[in-house]
Amino acid sequence: MQSDTDHFDHTVIAGAGIAGLTLAITLARHGVRSTVLETLLTPNETGAGIQLGPNATRIFHDLGILDTLKLDAVAPESIVVANCKSNRTIVELPLGDWMLQRYDAPYLVIHRADLQAALLHHALELDEIDLRFGNKVCRISQDCGRFKHKSGITKFILKNGVSVSSPLVVGSDGIWSSTRKSFRLNQVDLSYSGMSASRSIIKSADLPEKFQRLATHVWLAPNAHIVMYPVRRGVDVAFVVVTQDSQPKKGWGDTIDQRIILKAFNELHHDVAEILQLAGHWKQWSLLDTKPLPSWYEKQIVLIGDAAHPILPFMAQGGAMAIEDGYVLGRLIAQLGTNPSQIFPVFEKMRRNRIECVQDASRKNGQIYHMKGFMAKGRDFVMRSVPPSFLMKKYDWIYNWRYTPTADI
Repeated sequence: MQSDTDHFDHTVIAGAGIAGLTLAITLARHGVRSTVLETLLTPNETGAGIQLGPNATRIFHDLGILDTLKLDAVAPESIVVANCKSNRTIVELPLGDWMLQRYDAPYLVIHRADLQAALLHHALELDEIDLRFGNKVCRISQDCGRFKHKSGITKFILKNGVSVSSPLVVGSDGIWSSTRKSFRLNQVDLSYSGMSASRSIIKSADLPEKFQRLATHVWLAPNAHIVMYPVRRGVDVAFVVVTQDSQPKKGWGDTIDQRIILKAFNELHHDVAEILQLAGHWKQWSLLDTKPLPSWYEKQIVLIGDAAHPILPFMAQGGAMAIEDGYVLGRLIAQLGTNPSQIFPVFEKMRRNRIECVQDASRKNGQIYHMKGFMAKGRDFVMRSVPPSFLMKKYDWIYNWRYTPTADI
Protein backbone atom coordinates (compact mmCIF):
# COMPACT_ATOMS: atom_id res chain seq x y z
CA MET A 1 0.00 0.00 0.00
CA GLN A 2 1.25 3.43 -0.84
CA SER A 3 1.70 6.05 1.87
CA ASP A 4 -1.13 8.19 3.18
CA THR A 5 -1.99 11.54 1.67
CA ASP A 6 -3.10 13.60 4.65
CA HIS A 7 -5.12 16.72 3.94
CA PHE A 8 -5.67 18.33 7.30
CA ASP A 9 -6.35 21.66 5.57
CA HIS A 10 -8.24 20.15 2.62
CA THR A 11 -11.86 19.30 2.08
CA VAL A 12 -12.07 15.93 0.32
CA ILE A 13 -14.98 15.76 -2.14
CA ALA A 14 -16.18 12.39 -3.41
CA GLY A 15 -17.67 12.93 -6.86
CA ALA A 16 -16.82 15.39 -9.63
CA GLY A 17 -20.38 16.05 -10.75
CA ILE A 18 -22.38 19.26 -10.62
CA ALA A 19 -22.58 19.47 -6.82
CA GLY A 20 -18.97 18.47 -6.19
CA LEU A 21 -17.40 20.81 -8.73
CA THR A 22 -19.61 23.72 -7.63
CA LEU A 23 -18.39 23.15 -4.08
CA ALA A 24 -14.73 22.90 -5.13
CA ILE A 25 -14.92 26.07 -7.22
CA THR A 26 -16.71 27.95 -4.42
CA LEU A 27 -13.96 26.94 -1.99
CA ALA A 28 -11.23 27.91 -4.45
CA ARG A 29 -12.77 31.35 -5.05
CA HIS A 30 -12.34 31.88 -1.30
CA GLY A 31 -8.75 30.56 -1.24
CA VAL A 32 -9.62 27.16 0.28
CA ARG A 33 -8.10 23.96 -1.05
CA SER A 34 -9.95 20.76 -1.89
CA THR A 35 -9.24 17.30 -3.28
CA VAL A 36 -11.91 15.94 -5.63
CA LEU A 37 -12.00 12.16 -6.11
CA GLU A 38 -13.91 10.86 -9.14
CA THR A 39 -14.39 7.17 -9.95
CA LEU A 40 -14.60 7.71 -13.73
CA LEU A 41 -11.36 7.81 -15.71
CA THR A 42 -12.64 10.68 -17.87
CA PRO A 43 -15.45 13.23 -17.51
CA ASN A 44 -18.91 11.78 -18.14
CA GLU A 45 -20.40 12.98 -21.44
CA THR A 46 -23.75 11.22 -21.00
CA GLY A 47 -27.01 12.63 -19.74
CA ALA A 48 -29.92 14.74 -20.78
CA GLY A 49 -30.45 18.45 -20.92
CA ILE A 50 -30.73 20.38 -17.68
CA GLN A 51 -32.72 23.50 -16.86
CA LEU A 52 -31.07 26.20 -14.74
CA GLY A 53 -33.37 28.69 -13.07
CA PRO A 54 -32.21 32.12 -11.87
CA ASN A 55 -31.41 30.67 -8.44
CA ALA A 56 -28.72 28.54 -10.11
CA THR A 57 -27.44 30.98 -12.75
CA ARG A 58 -27.09 33.67 -10.07
CA ILE A 59 -24.58 31.40 -8.30
CA PHE A 60 -22.67 30.76 -11.51
CA HIS A 61 -22.46 34.50 -12.10
CA ASP A 62 -20.95 34.95 -8.64
CA LEU A 63 -18.42 32.17 -9.32
CA GLY A 64 -17.42 33.65 -12.70
CA ILE A 65 -18.80 30.70 -14.68
CA LEU A 66 -21.96 32.12 -16.26
CA ASP A 67 -20.31 33.60 -19.36
CA THR A 68 -18.77 30.20 -20.14
CA LEU A 69 -22.15 28.49 -19.78
CA LYS A 70 -23.77 30.99 -22.13
CA LEU A 71 -21.50 29.82 -24.95
CA ASP A 72 -23.50 26.58 -25.17
CA ALA A 73 -26.72 27.35 -23.31
CA VAL A 74 -30.04 28.69 -24.59
CA ALA A 75 -32.36 31.17 -22.85
CA PRO A 76 -35.80 29.92 -24.00
CA GLU A 77 -38.41 32.61 -24.52
CA SER A 78 -41.27 30.65 -22.93
CA ILE A 79 -42.71 27.32 -21.76
CA VAL A 80 -45.49 26.14 -24.06
CA VAL A 81 -47.77 23.70 -22.23
CA ALA A 82 -50.04 21.67 -24.51
CA ASN A 83 -52.33 18.64 -24.60
CA CYS A 84 -50.77 15.45 -25.97
CA LYS A 85 -53.96 14.32 -27.68
CA SER A 86 -54.96 17.57 -29.40
CA ASN A 87 -51.63 19.47 -29.38
CA ARG A 88 -53.74 22.45 -28.32
CA THR A 89 -51.81 25.00 -26.24
CA ILE A 90 -53.10 25.19 -22.67
CA VAL A 91 -50.87 28.06 -21.52
CA GLU A 92 -47.64 29.77 -22.56
CA LEU A 93 -45.53 30.79 -19.57
CA PRO A 94 -42.96 33.59 -19.85
CA LEU A 95 -39.21 32.95 -19.56
CA GLY A 96 -36.51 34.89 -21.44
CA ASP A 97 -36.55 38.64 -20.78
CA TRP A 98 -39.42 38.32 -18.28
CA MET A 99 -37.31 36.06 -16.04
CA LEU A 100 -34.22 38.23 -16.40
CA GLN A 101 -36.07 41.40 -15.47
CA ARG A 102 -37.93 39.84 -12.55
CA TYR A 103 -35.06 37.89 -10.98
CA ASP A 104 -31.97 39.71 -12.29
CA ALA A 105 -30.58 36.41 -13.58
CA PRO A 106 -31.36 34.32 -16.68
CA TYR A 107 -33.26 31.07 -17.06
CA LEU A 108 -31.06 28.77 -19.17
CA VAL A 109 -31.28 25.30 -20.67
CA ILE A 110 -28.08 23.41 -21.42
CA HIS A 111 -26.90 19.91 -22.19
CA ARG A 112 -25.66 18.27 -19.00
CA ALA A 113 -22.35 17.40 -20.67
CA ASP A 114 -21.80 21.07 -21.58
CA LEU A 115 -22.51 22.15 -18.00
CA GLN A 116 -20.11 19.51 -16.72
CA ALA A 117 -17.45 20.63 -19.22
CA ALA A 118 -17.77 24.27 -18.18
CA LEU A 119 -17.43 23.41 -14.49
CA LEU A 120 -14.46 21.16 -15.21
CA HIS A 121 -12.78 23.87 -17.30
CA HIS A 122 -12.92 26.34 -14.43
CA ALA A 123 -11.91 23.74 -11.84
CA LEU A 124 -8.79 22.78 -13.78
CA GLU A 125 -7.70 26.42 -13.90
CA LEU A 126 -7.72 26.78 -10.12
CA ASP A 127 -4.58 25.77 -8.20
CA GLU A 128 -6.61 25.20 -5.03
CA ILE A 129 -8.37 22.19 -6.59
CA ASP A 130 -6.65 18.78 -6.78
CA LEU A 131 -8.87 16.88 -9.24
CA ARG A 132 -8.22 13.14 -9.49
CA PHE A 133 -10.07 11.04 -12.07
CA GLY A 134 -10.00 7.25 -11.95
CA ASN A 135 -9.82 7.21 -8.15
CA LYS A 136 -12.38 4.67 -7.07
CA VAL A 137 -13.07 4.64 -3.35
CA CYS A 138 -12.97 1.07 -2.04
CA ARG A 139 -13.38 1.74 1.66
CA ILE A 140 -14.17 4.64 3.98
CA SER A 141 -13.31 4.73 7.67
CA GLN A 142 -13.80 7.46 10.22
CA ASP A 143 -10.88 7.32 12.68
CA CYS A 144 -11.03 9.64 15.65
CA GLY A 145 -8.23 8.04 17.63
CA ARG A 146 -5.22 7.64 15.34
CA PHE A 147 -4.78 11.31 14.46
CA LYS A 148 -4.43 14.16 16.93
CA HIS A 149 -7.13 16.36 15.48
CA LYS A 150 -10.07 17.69 17.43
CA SER A 151 -12.57 16.87 14.70
CA GLY A 152 -11.39 13.35 13.91
CA ILE A 153 -10.31 12.05 10.51
CA THR A 154 -12.00 10.23 7.66
CA LYS A 155 -9.82 8.00 5.51
CA PHE A 156 -10.56 6.87 1.95
CA ILE A 157 -8.80 3.73 0.75
CA LEU A 158 -8.58 4.03 -3.03
CA LYS A 159 -8.41 1.28 -5.64
CA ASN A 160 -4.71 1.93 -6.28
CA GLY A 161 -3.88 1.46 -2.59
CA VAL A 162 -3.45 5.13 -1.76
CA SER A 163 -5.28 6.35 1.32
CA VAL A 164 -6.53 9.91 1.45
CA SER A 165 -7.31 11.40 4.85
CA SER A 166 -9.17 14.56 5.76
CA PRO A 167 -11.05 16.04 8.71
CA LEU A 168 -13.98 16.92 6.44
CA VAL A 169 -15.42 14.80 3.65
CA VAL A 170 -18.29 15.62 1.29
CA GLY A 171 -20.25 12.92 -0.52
CA SER A 172 -21.40 14.43 -3.81
CA ASP A 173 -21.45 11.11 -5.65
CA GLY A 174 -25.05 11.10 -6.83
CA ILE A 175 -28.17 9.12 -6.18
CA TRP A 176 -26.34 5.78 -5.95
CA SER A 177 -23.85 7.31 -3.49
CA SER A 178 -21.12 5.04 -2.16
CA THR A 179 -20.34 7.64 0.48
CA ARG A 180 -23.86 7.39 1.88
CA LYS A 181 -23.38 3.64 2.34
CA SER A 182 -20.60 4.35 4.85
CA PHE A 183 -23.16 5.86 7.24
CA ARG A 184 -23.75 3.42 10.08
CA LEU A 185 -26.79 4.89 11.78
CA ASN A 186 -28.34 6.85 8.96
CA GLN A 187 -29.43 4.46 6.23
CA VAL A 188 -32.57 4.85 4.11
CA ASP A 189 -33.39 2.64 1.14
CA LEU A 190 -34.00 4.36 -2.18
CA SER A 191 -37.70 4.21 -3.07
CA TYR A 192 -38.94 3.79 -6.63
CA SER A 193 -41.55 6.32 -7.72
CA GLY A 194 -43.20 3.98 -10.24
CA MET A 195 -42.06 6.21 -13.11
CA SER A 196 -39.16 6.27 -15.52
CA ALA A 197 -37.76 8.93 -17.80
CA SER A 198 -36.40 8.44 -21.32
CA ARG A 199 -34.12 10.90 -23.08
CA SER A 200 -32.95 11.57 -26.60
CA ILE A 201 -31.33 14.30 -28.70
CA ILE A 202 -32.02 15.35 -32.30
CA LYS A 203 -30.95 18.22 -34.54
CA SER A 204 -33.22 21.26 -34.41
CA ALA A 205 -33.09 21.49 -38.20
CA ASP A 206 -34.85 18.10 -38.39
CA LEU A 207 -37.93 19.42 -36.59
CA PRO A 208 -40.97 20.71 -38.49
CA GLU A 209 -40.61 24.48 -38.82
CA LYS A 210 -43.44 25.25 -36.40
CA PHE A 211 -41.46 23.60 -33.59
CA GLN A 212 -38.18 25.39 -34.31
CA ARG A 213 -38.75 28.08 -31.69
CA LEU A 214 -36.37 28.80 -28.82
CA ALA A 215 -38.98 27.58 -26.37
CA THR A 216 -39.51 24.74 -23.94
CA HIS A 217 -42.48 22.54 -24.92
CA VAL A 218 -44.39 20.38 -22.45
CA TRP A 219 -47.14 17.99 -23.57
CA LEU A 220 -49.41 16.54 -20.88
CA ALA A 221 -51.15 13.16 -20.98
CA PRO A 222 -52.75 10.77 -18.47
CA ASN A 223 -49.92 9.22 -16.43
CA ALA A 224 -47.26 10.65 -18.75
CA HIS A 225 -45.74 13.80 -20.20
CA ILE A 226 -43.17 14.95 -22.74
CA VAL A 227 -40.65 17.80 -22.46
CA MET A 228 -38.69 19.23 -25.39
CA TYR A 229 -36.23 22.12 -25.28
CA PRO A 230 -33.25 23.47 -27.24
CA VAL A 231 -29.65 22.89 -26.14
CA ARG A 232 -26.17 23.51 -27.57
CA ARG A 233 -26.87 27.04 -28.83
CA GLY A 234 -30.14 25.82 -30.31
CA VAL A 235 -28.45 23.40 -32.69
CA ASP A 236 -29.87 20.36 -30.85
CA VAL A 237 -33.16 19.63 -29.14
CA ALA A 238 -33.44 17.49 -26.00
CA PHE A 239 -36.43 15.24 -25.34
CA VAL A 240 -37.45 13.78 -21.98
CA VAL A 241 -40.49 11.49 -21.79
CA VAL A 242 -41.80 10.48 -18.36
CA THR A 243 -44.08 7.42 -18.17
CA GLN A 244 -45.40 4.90 -15.67
CA ASP A 245 -43.09 1.90 -15.33
CA SER A 246 -43.53 -1.10 -13.04
CA GLN A 247 -39.88 -2.21 -13.15
CA PRO A 248 -37.16 0.02 -11.65
CA LYS A 249 -33.76 0.10 -13.30
CA LYS A 250 -30.40 0.95 -11.77
CA GLY A 251 -28.22 3.41 -13.64
CA TRP A 252 -28.50 6.43 -15.86
CA GLY A 253 -28.96 5.02 -19.33
CA ASP A 254 -30.50 1.70 -20.35
CA THR A 255 -31.35 1.63 -24.04
CA ILE A 256 -35.10 1.48 -24.69
CA ASP A 257 -37.06 0.78 -27.87
CA GLN A 258 -38.92 3.84 -29.14
CA ARG A 259 -42.07 1.76 -29.67
CA ILE A 260 -42.28 1.10 -25.91
CA ILE A 261 -42.24 4.84 -25.24
CA LEU A 262 -44.98 5.54 -27.78
CA LYS A 263 -47.18 2.77 -26.34
CA ALA A 264 -47.33 4.66 -23.05
CA PHE A 265 -49.62 7.22 -24.70
CA ASN A 266 -53.16 6.07 -25.44
CA GLU A 267 -53.70 8.94 -27.86
CA LEU A 268 -50.96 11.13 -29.29
CA HIS A 269 -51.41 13.95 -31.76
CA HIS A 270 -49.76 13.14 -35.07
CA ASP A 271 -47.47 16.21 -34.86
CA VAL A 272 -46.19 15.11 -31.45
CA ALA A 273 -45.80 11.50 -32.58
CA GLU A 274 -43.88 12.70 -35.65
CA ILE A 275 -41.26 14.63 -33.67
CA LEU A 276 -40.81 11.76 -31.18
CA GLN A 277 -40.18 9.37 -34.06
CA LEU A 278 -37.37 11.62 -35.31
CA ALA A 279 -35.28 10.50 -32.34
CA GLY A 280 -33.67 7.17 -33.10
CA HIS A 281 -31.79 6.45 -29.87
CA TRP A 282 -33.39 6.57 -26.42
CA LYS A 283 -31.92 6.01 -22.96
CA GLN A 284 -34.10 5.36 -19.93
CA TRP A 285 -33.59 5.69 -16.17
CA SER A 286 -35.80 5.19 -13.13
CA LEU A 287 -37.09 8.10 -11.03
CA LEU A 288 -36.48 7.63 -7.32
CA ASP A 289 -38.32 9.41 -4.54
CA THR A 290 -36.93 8.20 -1.25
CA LYS A 291 -37.89 9.04 2.30
CA PRO A 292 -35.73 11.80 3.84
CA LEU A 293 -32.51 10.74 5.55
CA PRO A 294 -32.66 11.27 9.32
CA SER A 295 -29.56 13.42 8.88
CA TRP A 296 -27.34 14.44 5.98
CA TYR A 297 -24.16 14.04 8.02
CA GLU A 298 -22.41 11.58 10.29
CA LYS A 299 -19.16 12.36 12.11
CA GLN A 300 -16.80 13.81 9.47
CA ILE A 301 -18.96 13.08 6.38
CA VAL A 302 -21.76 15.20 4.89
CA LEU A 303 -23.87 14.49 1.80
CA ILE A 304 -25.00 17.04 -0.78
CA GLY A 305 -27.08 16.97 -3.96
CA ASP A 306 -28.72 13.71 -5.03
CA ALA A 307 -26.59 11.77 -2.55
CA ALA A 308 -28.54 13.50 0.25
CA HIS A 309 -31.93 14.23 -1.30
CA PRO A 310 -33.11 12.91 -4.69
CA ILE A 311 -35.69 15.23 -6.25
CA LEU A 312 -38.25 14.27 -8.87
CA PRO A 313 -37.77 16.31 -12.08
CA PHE A 314 -41.21 17.97 -12.27
CA MET A 315 -39.92 21.37 -11.10
CA ALA A 316 -36.63 21.15 -13.04
CA GLN A 317 -34.82 21.93 -9.78
CA GLY A 318 -32.74 18.83 -8.98
CA GLY A 319 -29.59 20.28 -10.54
CA ALA A 320 -30.24 23.72 -9.08
CA MET A 321 -30.57 22.30 -5.55
CA ALA A 322 -27.24 20.48 -5.99
CA ILE A 323 -25.65 23.75 -7.13
CA GLU A 324 -27.13 25.61 -4.16
CA ASP A 325 -25.88 22.88 -1.79
CA GLY A 326 -22.32 23.09 -3.11
CA TYR A 327 -22.29 26.88 -2.97
CA VAL A 328 -23.73 27.13 0.57
CA LEU A 329 -21.42 24.46 1.99
CA GLY A 330 -18.43 26.08 0.29
CA ARG A 331 -19.25 29.47 1.77
CA LEU A 332 -19.61 27.93 5.25
CA ILE A 333 -16.31 26.04 5.04
CA ALA A 334 -14.56 29.19 3.81
CA GLN A 335 -15.95 31.06 6.80
CA LEU A 336 -15.57 28.44 9.53
CA GLY A 337 -12.71 26.14 8.49
CA THR A 338 -12.81 22.33 8.46
CA ASN A 339 -14.59 21.61 11.73
CA PRO A 340 -17.53 19.31 10.91
CA SER A 341 -19.22 19.67 14.29
CA GLN A 342 -19.53 23.39 13.68
CA ILE A 343 -20.32 23.36 9.94
CA PHE A 344 -22.61 20.40 9.28
CA PRO A 345 -25.49 21.24 11.64
CA VAL A 346 -25.60 24.81 10.30
CA PHE A 347 -25.49 23.58 6.70
CA GLU A 348 -28.38 21.18 7.21
CA LYS A 349 -30.40 23.80 9.09
CA MET A 350 -29.92 26.25 6.21
CA ARG A 351 -30.82 23.77 3.49
CA ARG A 352 -33.19 21.05 4.71
CA ASN A 353 -36.49 22.95 4.81
CA ARG A 354 -35.94 24.47 1.36
CA ILE A 355 -35.05 21.09 -0.12
CA GLU A 356 -38.12 19.45 1.38
CA CYS A 357 -40.34 22.25 0.04
CA VAL A 358 -38.90 21.76 -3.46
CA GLN A 359 -39.32 17.99 -3.20
CA ASP A 360 -42.96 18.45 -2.18
CA ALA A 361 -43.62 20.96 -4.99
CA SER A 362 -42.05 18.56 -7.50
CA ARG A 363 -44.28 15.69 -6.39
CA LYS A 364 -47.39 17.86 -6.65
CA ASN A 365 -46.37 19.13 -10.08
CA GLY A 366 -45.96 15.54 -11.26
CA GLN A 367 -49.46 14.71 -10.07
CA ILE A 368 -50.82 17.77 -11.89
CA TYR A 369 -48.99 16.86 -15.10
CA HIS A 370 -50.36 13.31 -15.09
CA MET A 371 -54.02 14.02 -14.27
CA LYS A 372 -56.70 12.36 -16.36
CA GLY A 373 -60.43 12.66 -17.02
CA PHE A 374 -62.31 15.46 -15.29
CA MET A 375 -59.29 16.35 -13.16
CA ALA A 376 -57.24 17.04 -16.29
CA LYS A 377 -60.02 19.16 -17.78
CA GLY A 378 -60.21 21.18 -14.57
CA ARG A 379 -56.43 21.64 -14.60
CA ASP A 380 -56.50 22.89 -18.19
CA PHE A 381 -59.36 25.30 -17.43
CA VAL A 382 -57.47 26.84 -14.50
CA MET A 383 -54.26 27.18 -16.53
CA ARG A 384 -56.12 28.91 -19.35
CA SER A 385 -58.00 31.22 -16.98
CA VAL A 386 -55.08 32.50 -14.87
CA PRO A 387 -52.68 35.07 -16.37
CA PRO A 388 -49.40 33.30 -17.28
CA SER A 389 -47.25 35.79 -15.37
CA PHE A 390 -49.32 35.14 -12.23
CA LEU A 391 -48.72 31.39 -12.57
CA MET A 392 -44.98 32.04 -12.76
CA LYS A 393 -44.91 34.45 -9.82
CA LYS A 394 -45.99 31.70 -7.45
CA TYR A 395 -42.46 30.30 -7.89
CA ASP A 396 -40.77 33.47 -6.63
CA TRP A 397 -39.75 31.51 -3.53
CA ILE A 398 -37.64 29.24 -5.73
CA TYR A 399 -36.12 31.66 -8.21
CA ASN A 400 -35.49 34.58 -5.81
CA TRP A 401 -33.25 32.51 -3.55
CA ARG A 402 -29.92 34.08 -2.60
CA TYR A 403 -27.24 32.98 -0.18
CA THR A 404 -27.60 34.83 3.10
CA PRO A 405 -24.93 34.34 5.77
CA THR A 406 -26.56 32.91 8.87
CA ALA A 407 -26.48 34.70 12.20
CA ASP A 408 -26.29 31.36 14.02
CA ILE A 409 -22.53 31.00 13.56
